[in-house]
Amino acid sequence: MEHNFFSDGLRGITYNDLLNSNVRDAVTEKLDALKPGDVAQRIIYPRAKLLYEMFMATLQGDYKGLSLYGLCRVALTLDYFMRTRDAKPDTQAGGFDDDREEIEKAYSDLKSEIEAYKAWLAAQPKDI
Repeated sequence: MEHNFFSDGLRGITYNDLLNSNVRDAVTEKLDALKPGDVAQRIIYPRAKLLYEMFMATLQGDYKGLSLYGLCRVALTLDYFMRTRDAKPDTQAGGFDDDREEIEKAYSDLKSEIEAYKAWLAAQPKDI
């Protein structure tokens, strides 16, 4: 049976599943569900995307600067974001407000680690 990221979040996903599954597609689908121009979309989209990319770069061994706490904090934030039935279901008006709050808390909590990741990312060779 296929895992439903939107009802289960990251629960039930193994490390192997994470590296070899359609998690990226599920995250992209969730980000695309945000209404264009909505304040939640303008804040959530780039930050959730960056958190996910930092998480995956760490798991894949490309980025080695994220603390274990940071890795766990990002995983829990992504788990919350992915679930549609959380404290305020995403299908309700303002349903992404709680997701935005969770992402904002993670960003605040991990500010220095996120800045270090951005610096590392900027220093990476660009594809031509």
